[in-house]
Amino acid sequence: MTYDMLLTDLTPLIISASIILTALVIGIIVYKWFFRILIKISNSTDTELDDALLKSLRLPFSGLIVLGGIYVAMLYFSNVPQAILNKTLSVLLIIFLILAFSRLIVNAFDWYAQSLKGNTRTPINSKLIPIGRRASVIFFYIIGTLLIFDT
Repeated sequence: MTYDMLLTDLTPLIISASIILTALVIGIIVYKWFFRILIKISNSTDTELDDALLKSLRLPFSGLIVLGGIYVAMLYFSNVPQAILNKTLSVLLIIFLILAFSRLIVNAFDWYAQSLKGNTRTPINSKLIPIGRRASVIFFYIIGTLLIFDT
């Protein structure tokens, strides 16, 4: 095997690895710096809700960037049929979105419970908020499971 043949065989692998590495770097940059800037901007607002929501979206958004990079790299390198890659991407995308929505809901309920802390916190509120939080997360998981089974 000559050098040219080896280079020709390894070129798709090298390009795919560089795409994945680039996606990882962009995901880390978004996770570390972009969201830090957004959180600093949101700290200047009166409410704490936007801070909590940004913190809950930090990991899923960065994960979606990395997932997109892996998908593009697999399209370029892999001999797997595109239909299988598309199904896999659809399932992973649904999982990421369900996790993001459930984190958003949990943080919104936590923020609401914190905002009631000194005001009108009654025994009913202290029982209904955790039940509503858990029920909404279960609802999102059920919807996500149904969407995954549908794809």
